[in-house]
Amino acid sequence: MSGYQAWLIEMTTDGMAEGADGTVMMASQAFYGIGLALSPLFAAPFMYGERNVTDDGRPLTPEARQSSVAIPFLYTGVAQAIVPVVTIVLFFSRHRYQPPVAVLKEKKNESSKGDELSKKKKSLDLENPISGFKSVVTTAKQAVPHRIAKLILCALMLALYSATELGYIPFAATLWQEMEIRMTVGEASRVVSVHSAAYTLGPLVTTFLSLRLHPDTVIWGHFGLLLLAASVLYFGRLSAALVYVGNGFLGYGMSAMSPSIYAFANRHLGVSSRVASSFSFTTALFSLVLPMVLTQYIDTQPLILIYLLIIFTLFSFALFVLLKLWIFISGQQQQQQQQLTSDK
Repeated sequence: MSGYQAWLIEMTTDGMAEGADGTVMMASQAFYGIGLALSPLFAAPFMYGERNVTDDGRPLTPEARQSSVAIPFLYTGVAQAIVPVVTIVLFFSRHRYQPPVAVLKEKKNESSKGDELSKKKKSLDLENPISGFKSVVTTAKQAVPHRIAKLILCALMLALYSATELGYIPFAATLWQEMEIRMTVGEASRVVSVHSAAYTLGPLVTTFLSLRLHPDTVIWGHFGLLLLAASVLYFGRLSAALVYVGNGFLGYGMSAMSPSIYAFANRHLGVSSRVASSFSFTTALFSLVLPMVLTQYIDTQPLILIYLLIIFTLFSFALFVLLKLWIFISGQQQQQQQQLTSDK
């Protein structure tokens, strides 16, 4: 996924409006959500769960289950192979992908080690997170003050947010069966379906909103929804209606966060394939540890999942606020230096 995100960002470098990378990634997330919702419906006829016989009365042996499950796996593999095969064919055709001019120039400048880069810096307006004042920094990576430190904070923000998805989505059904409300399997499945529906439809809505809004604004709004959803789920955990409402808010809040964070990082700091891979590695560390922790406590202390949802969201939000303030202050300082230089 890291290379895929970086490739999308690269393809929107030239010839598209500012903020188009966020819109394109949001549309990609929307299609991902559609596949996430449709794939269980497609696989359901081939899954038998705890049943011992088929619909026509045949006994379900392990071999019969394996042959049945092989069908959706086969279709999934074929569907996933379409894009790589088409990409390989295009690579050997006259329609081969060509990196944008800006990307080629950047690579050329980096390899030449000359100072042409400083002469061709382009200014980029960055939105002030507080009052809308616009500060000026350059698009060149070398011109972003403390870029590595800011990228590390951005990677941690993404990893902490991703922990909310990695922790909640796989364990949601178990959570509402083990909580004080004691939902049945069917009720818990319906709660999860509400979350999945909001998670699927959210990117479709946000794709159109991102045509008018910067990724920074989208992140502000979705963090607000995540905190609201966590509060509703915690204080309304004994009410079935509030559980449904909270899961709807949570699904929509989660739906556009990852592509928005990538777009935010690219807009302010620049995201290369190496940076995107670092983001993916940091996120993978959380995905490796978190499920092992949750499986030990989800049956006996299910409320820990909501606690972790609140904690990770708050820490991720705090890092986002810190990054916005840091970027704003750096922009102010650069603008003051430019004014002093121009006065001289």
